[in-house]
Amino acid sequence: MWEGALSGPTGSLYEGGHFYFRIGFGGQYPFRAPLVQFITQLYHLNVDAMGVVSLPSLRSWSVASRLYEVCQELYDMF
Repeated sequence: MWEGALSGPTGSLYEGGHFYFRIGFGGQYPFRAPLVQFITQLYHLNVDAMGVVSLPSLRSWSVASRLYEVCQELYDMF
């Protein structure tokens, strides 16, 4: 499991905030997408009530997918 943090970008609704997340790798990784979940409570269209993130790169996951793309999309959410 990886843990990370994002800072809210200047000029956004999330400015000044610090948002912590986890990326969990199940036993079937890389054949199944990792689980990306915010630890910090966050209100966003791509985040459910449990903090689980839905991103295009996770929905179209394949063995050739890269975690860099997931992290970039996570950053771009803000």
